[in-house]
Amino acid sequence: MNKLRLIVLLLLITFTVKAQPRPSDKGIVMLTDFYTAYISAAADHESDLNVSEAKMDALKHRYCTTACQKRIKVLIDETDADPIIQAQDCDKTILNTIIVKKDNQKPNRYVVTYIDKSNHNKKTTIYLTLKIEKNMLKIGYIE
Repeated sequence: MNKLRLIVLLLLITFTVKAQPRPSDKGIVMLTDFYTAYISAAADHESDLNVSEAKMDALKHRYCTTACQKRIKVLIDETDADPIIQAQDCDKTILNTIIVKKDNQKPNRYVVTYIDKSNHNKKTTIYLTLKIEKNMLKIGYIE
């Protein structure tokens, strides 16, 4: 009788627990992949600084338009902060709090938010516009 209950319980758990579906919106998928890789590289304090920066530069080249890459360089010089994460540095714990959504107010605009628990649970919101460059979906503008 106990085996039967255990089997029924396992079947109930199996059928009621659902895997987190991958979003169908290509922009959400791309931005989630980009921010996961970028923050992982930026927060990798064990690697050599030059190695981390090289990884971040490669990610910007892959995921950002040429115009956006130029704008990022200007914003870093002007603000001494990384406009991609809107901070000077970051911690890998923010990976657990990242949310990427499509902004329904403007076309091709997305909103990335995260909570920085190491900074008094500060919520950061980043608005990005995506565009096609060389047949690839890329970040065209960071507000």
